[in-house]
Amino acid sequence: AGHMVPRVMRVLLLGDVATLPLRKVLAVVGTAEASSEHPLGVAVTKYCKEELGTETLGYCTDFQAVPGCGIGCKVSNVEGILAHSERPLSAPASHLNEAGSLPAEKDAVPQTFSVLIGNREWLRRNGLTISSDVSDAMTDHEMKGQTAILVAIDGVLCGMIAIAD
Repeated sequence: AGHMVPRVMRVLLLGDVATLPLRKVLAVVGTAEASSEHPLGVAVTKYCKEELGTETLGYCTDFQAVPGCGIGCKVSNVEGILAHSERPLSAPASHLNEAGSLPAEKDAVPQTFSVLIGNREWLRRNGLTISSDVSDAMTDHEMKGQTAILVAIDGVLCGMIAIAD
C-alpha cells in the first residue's frame, strides 16, 4: 500500500527536432526500454505506448544494461509505429497524399538506431558531452526527488526524461 508506480513527468527534447521529432524519440525510447526489467524502464515504455497510441513497438537487439548507470541497444523497425499510429489531426492535413500516408515515408529504408539511455555518468562513459543547460534541467528535477535520465540516439543527445517514483 502507498507504493507509487513510477511515472513520466516530463520529456524534454534536446536534439534537432526535424531529425528526431518527439514521436520518433518516443518510439525508439519505448522500444529500448521494453527490454528493461527496471521499474523506471517499464514506466517509460508504458508512457511511450500511451503517447503513441500503440501497443506495438520496434525491435531491440544488442541490449545491455549496466545497473545504476543505463542501457544501450540497437532499435529498428519503428517506422511502422510512426506510419500507423498518427492520431487524427484536428486541422485538415494538406501534406497527406490521397492514400493517407506521408509522402516518401512508406518507402523509407528501415533505420537502425543506436540508443543509449541513462544517467550523466553513463552518457559520459559513452563519449557524450552534457551541456550545463541539460545538466541544470536534470538537477531541477532531481531537486524535486525525480529521476532524470538522458537519451542519446546515434551518438546525439536528444532528450531528457524526468520520472517521479
